[in-house]
Amino acid sequence: MSKNADAAIRHLVTLVEALPKAARRCWNESVSRTFDVGIQAGLAPRSFEDVQLHEDTLEAVARLHGRLLVTVYAPYEE
Repeated sequence: MSKNADAAIRHLVTLVEALPKAARRCWNESVSRTFDVGIQAGLAPRSFEDVQLHEDTLEAVARLHGRLLVTVYAPYEE
């Protein structure tokens, strides 16, 4: 599993594109085709700008009629 969102999404796109015909039909008929990037928030640093997706990655998601979702999880309470 990659810690780089761009590489992980490209890998998942490759897997979807390689699905057997019946499984790909299920993908194509799915109501939701979501690529969810999860970010675990913390108290520091105050900002986070490390999730960068390349244009070709976004085009690949669009080719699969997918959507990109970013989920930010609250910091853990100790």
